[in-house]
Amino acid sequence: MIGVLSRAFLPPALLVLAQLGLLRIGIYEHFPWFDIPMHFLGGAAVAAAYHRIFSFLETTSRIRPMDRWVRVLLVWGCLTVTAVLWEFMEFAGDSWMGVRTQLGLANTMQDLAVGMTSGLLTAILLRNRELGRRPPV
Repeated sequence: MIGVLSRAFLPPALLVLAQLGLLRIGIYEHFPWFDIPMHFLGGAAVAAAYHRIFSFLETTSRIRPMDRWVRVLLVWGCLTVTAVLWEFMEFAGDSWMGVRTQLGLANTMQDLAVGMTSGLLTAILLRNRELGRRPPV
């Protein structure tokens, strides 16, 4: 299980490290639009991680197999909670550490919308690909 978790969350962890490096070099001051693809990639990476975890739990009979859309909504819900927590973390960094990542409410809503959209698309694509390999429930 630990190996599955570490493999599942490796892409999001690498994105977090990239984010820290990009903040350090000040990329967002020079290219503020770069925030959008980072949230798109983040949403996709986190959704893929949750998808992988639920697939592992199903294939090892730790949970019962789910209907296609139940799984998609569950992955999307987990991703959405993660995205909201990420925005809280950005807010905390801005408030207490002087980091300037949130540019206002509209920016935060855009970040959430982009991450949630890419996460939903990723959840649908991965579930459809997975079900192509086995009969639907």
